[in-house]
Amino acid sequence: MIPCSTPVGRAALVVNVEVFLEREGRWLFLRRGAGESHTPGALAGVGGKVEGEDAGPGVLERAARRRSPRRWAST
Repeated sequence: MIPCSTPVGRAALVVNVEVFLEREGRWLFLRRGAGESHTPGALAGVGGKVEGEDAGPGVLERAARRRSPRRWAST
C-alpha cells in the first residue's frame, strides 16, 4: 500500500469498519459510549477506524478480534 497523507501529515484515507458477529443464533452488539460525538448510546457492530498500514486484507478479522470480548474473539 502506498502511504497517503494530507499536507499536515494526517492519513488521507481512513476506513471505518463495522463487523456484525453471530454465533449460535446470538448477535454481538456494542453500546456506544455517552461521550461519543456520533450517535452516543446507540447499539453498533464491532469495529473502528483503520488507517495506514492496518488497511488491507484481513482488516475485518483484525478489527473484530481487537474489539470483541474475549469469549467471542477466541475462534
